[in-house]
Amino acid sequence: MTIPQRVNISVVSLKNAMNLRFTMHPQGDYLAVVNEYRAKKSTKYAVELFDLKKGDIVPHQQIFIKREIIEFFGVHWQPR
Repeated sequence: MTIPQRVNISVVSLKNAMNLRFTMHPQGDYLAVVNEYRAKKSTKYAVELFDLKKGDIVPHQQIFIKREIIEFFGVHWQPR
């Protein structure tokens, strides 16, 4: 969504999501969403990265965490 116009530029459907945490890059170019979801009686995590500097097209990358994690604390960005 572009702000302040509130125009949707991209829509992503997330199935079985229990908890979503949004983390913005300090420069404002990237958005990371930590998706906590349920799969086969266990809790799994995925990190989804959105590149916001492209304008109307928002590239999306999804990274699945394949190991067993008790709690996922968040995303830490490298400088710049």
